[in-house]
Amino acid sequence: MPVTPAPTVVRRAAVAAVAAVTAVVLGGCSLGPGDSPPTGIDGLQVPSASPDPDDFVAPEGTPGPEVAGVATTRVERLDGLEQVVDLLATDEDGHTWWFGREGEWQVGPDVPLGLWLPAQPRVGDGWRRSAAEGVSEERVTVLETGEQVVLEVRSDLDPDLVRREVWPQPTTG
Repeated sequence: MPVTPAPTVVRRAAVAAVAAVTAVVLGGCSLGPGDSPPTGIDGLQVPSASPDPDDFVAPEGTPGPEVAGVATTRVERLDGLEQVVDLLATDEDGHTWWFGREGEWQVGPDVPLGLWLPAQPRVGDGWRRSAAEGVSEERVTVLETGEQVVLEVRSDLDPDLVRREVWPQPTTG
């Protein structure tokens, strides 16, 4: 009995569909109409190899330690049920960067600088927030923008750990 070509056609179509989706994802293209304006995380290197202290502005809020030559701000918050102190600094373009967590890890030769929040977040923007191998490995996606920015934070160390964070919309001046 001869084999019909239908399974081959279906298989080729499935392979073509997977290849097209992969090309879009890897190519960074969107499926929406037109090009997005250059905001959000466009043009940023995340995580960043080493910060240039001249690119950062004077910290606001509670002063933290100097990390990699940059004066940081201490931000106390609840992470789940645990009280933590994150060390943040803002660059001249209004992007907030994560320099470490007090008592746990800091940016250094083996730990790149991670983006905490871009100056102009867009829904769908995503980036790697921290890359302190084995200690803090997080990825962030912007879910909502407006007066507040809603982020989904996922841990590479524990794929079941997903949380939402709400931050004020950054102001750039």
